[in-house]
Amino acid sequence: MRIFISAHEISPFLGSEARTGWHLINLLSKNHEVIVFAAETNQMKTESYLEHFNRFNALNPSSEIRFKIYFIDQPIITKIIASINKFFFSKLGPIGNPFLYFQGVKFWELKVLFEVKRKILIHGKPDAVHHLNHITFREPGFLWMLPYPFFWGPVSGSLIVKSDALNHRYQLQKLIIKIRNLINLISMRFNFRVKIASKKAIKIYTVTSEDKIFFQKNTDKIEMLLDVGLNNSINEINKIPSSSKKLKIIWAGRIDAFKSLDTLIYAVNQSKYLQLNTMISVFGDGPNYLEMKKITSDLNITNIHFHGHVDHKSLKDHLLRTDLLVHTSIKEASSSIVSEAIESNTPFLSHYAFGLVQFIDKGMGVGIEIKGFQDNIENFKLELEAITKNRNILIELSENILKSKNEFSWGSIATKLSTNYINHR
Repeated sequence: MRIFISAHEISPFLGSEARTGWHLINLLSKNHEVIVFAAETNQMKTESYLEHFNRFNALNPSSEIRFKIYFIDQPIITKIIASINKFFFSKLGPIGNPFLYFQGVKFWELKVLFEVKRKILIHGKPDAVHHLNHITFREPGFLWMLPYPFFWGPVSGSLIVKSDALNHRYQLQKLIIKIRNLINLISMRFNFRVKIASKKAIKIYTVTSEDKIFFQKNTDKIEMLLDVGLNNSINEINKIPSSSKKLKIIWAGRIDAFKSLDTLIYAVNQSKYLQLNTMISVFGDGPNYLEMKKITSDLNITNIHFHGHVDHKSLKDHLLRTDLLVHTSIKEASSSIVSEAIESNTPFLSHYAFGLVQFIDKGMGVGIEIKGFQDNIENFKLELEAITKNRNILIELSENILKSKNEFSWGSIATKLSTNYINHR
């Protein structure tokens, strides 16, 4: 089958949506003729997907790229919007002002529609078109306007995030969450492209149960699917933590308000037992890195150690040697770091939310309901104490990972997509 795919972000060297695009497109191209339309760079020009693609080819000259890819430059109007966004709102985060950012994305997606129409003259009519990313429900692209079977997803972002889950110090971030929630509510009610695209879709792949409920207003052609898959396992041996040693814990990710590392720090601060019986390594950097180090030092917590940014291979090696990953984020779809922990048979502790629910429901991790900041601290403290005192919990979680993780592999996700293409040709 000939499949045209829109994937704004695609890279073998990045995580998140770019990683999803790279893995799934490579796997789908083994069984289908895949033509991809990707952005040349992101809006802020901090990443060049074209450069990443060329670098991969240079580093892997014997690698066979089976898909055809067209890198599409950001249109002039998107560049203008991005420059305004970057100038006034760069401190808000990687995409600046979300409303301006997705206005820019909309014009890029419109450019893709015209490029697709032109490339049909070269490659022939597609058997299906697929809007793979951006993952957000707010941006369905325009491929649904074409007279071909339209697939959309994985898609997420409809969850209303609780701003009171943040520390009271982060008033700006609380405001960002409230603005995001407001934009989401407006999009849910008034974004006609979302409604039309969801009604025209042959299949919509949703990451969370909240996303599924949202789309059920317009269609029943919904299938749950994670936006992050698992690589072939690097550890097929059940982990058995020692009961006589300190429990080895890792926290890893971008250190910002939304990843909520301070939840873990204050949980440990409130428990002398955790301070004496755990050894916690923090990997990553970000705007709150120095602040988190200072809080840890001011509280005289000596069992939390900051290692800064480490390369991907080193982080994987550390995950193989740790007992538990703690993930405190309050805003996710799925999570690359949780997926990588599972690949190494490392159980995790996180909020019971986002795409992580699918892992937790399989007994691969422990989930905590997102509440207010102080409640989250208390609940993480209690769960960590329980796990540290009873290491059999980790053994059971590790056994469940061995039993279930193949269900969430990249190959399994690609097979579901491929099967649906074929069934609806």
